[in-house]
Amino acid sequence: MVFTNYFDFKTQHTCEYDDKYDYFLVEWTDKNEELIYKECSDTERIVNMDNDYQHDYTCKSNMFWIDKIKKQYNWKLGECIYLNMKQNCDNCFYVMRGWGEPHERKEDKKCFDVAIDEDGFVIKKYFQYYSKDTKNISWDFLARPNCVYNDYLIDYPP
Repeated sequence: MVFTNYFDFKTQHTCEYDDKYDYFLVEWTDKNEELIYKECSDTERIVNMDNDYQHDYTCKSNMFWIDKIKKQYNWKLGECIYLNMKQNCDNCFYVMRGWGEPHERKEDKKCFDVAIDEDGFVIKKYFQYYSKDTKNISWDFLARPNCVYNDYLIDYPP
């Protein structure tokens, strides 16, 4: 089935905040693992929820769970939120703000997996593993991922 409505992608997963452990759990079922997204250019892209966690810049991801995180932390235009992700089983991953003990975590502007930038877009840290010895080439870089959520923000800015 091909989806062109952004709101169809909000049902691809669940995102629940666990107050005791101070993290979000993003889950999906095998049935909802892949949806097809039709872009404005009529190009059809497979949106696989695994891509939200992985660091492959070429794959289309969903990332609509960022909305819940923005609401939980009362995000406002001009602010950044730095997040870390952890996955230890299929069909789910954890997202937390910073490192440390629950409710005492500190954000680290250098050590994070994904962030919400000042304009509300998702940015992600990507890594290249080919060369660590060169002093002129960074082993990581930041970019806005190719995701349905960022497409939505272009059409419906905050």
